[in-house]
Amino acid sequence: MAEFREAHPAVRFHVVSTTADVIQDQLEQGLMDFGLLADPVDTERYEYLHTGISDHWAAMVPDGHPLQTRESLTPADLVGEPLLLPSREPVRRVVMHWFGSLAPQAVIAGTCNLPANGAAMAANGLGLYLCLDYGVSYPGVRAVPLTPTFESSSVLVWKKQGVSSPAAGAFARFLRA
Repeated sequence: MAEFREAHPAVRFHVVSTTADVIQDQLEQGLMDFGLLADPVDTERYEYLHTGISDHWAAMVPDGHPLQTRESLTPADLVGEPLLLPSREPVRRVVMHWFGSLAPQAVIAGTCNLPANGAAMAANGLGLYLCLDYGVSYPGVRAVPLTPTFESSSVLVWKKQGVSSPAAGAFARFLRA
């Protein structure tokens, strides 16, 4: 975005943080030109660009919990713990795949769609929130990395039928180049 804006200083970006479902709905309605979505993503309806950036997963563990001081957590460490998972079903399936043969023993206490909500739920004792670790600190929890390493990538998507403004069209061409 910075490189594009350097070449087009009159362009302004409006960034909205929300869930993948809302982003996809707004793309379909023409209310948003681009969306940054965490994999897994069904890209069939979109033109897309993989960012090439991998994000690591962690468990948001509340202060005072015995697992909070660990260097990393394995699926076996999490069996029997109440867990909070992302709301998107495709993402939950990926998380359960990471658990491997221990997946049937996972105790799901709830789901949520935004990391700040999941961290607050974990801080207040509902469970350990499994999420992408973007390096953001939340009060009352510590992000403990998952091991074996669990990573997800991101995809920048836009409608195949084109974008709604000349600036968005220029940005799409820039992305493809």
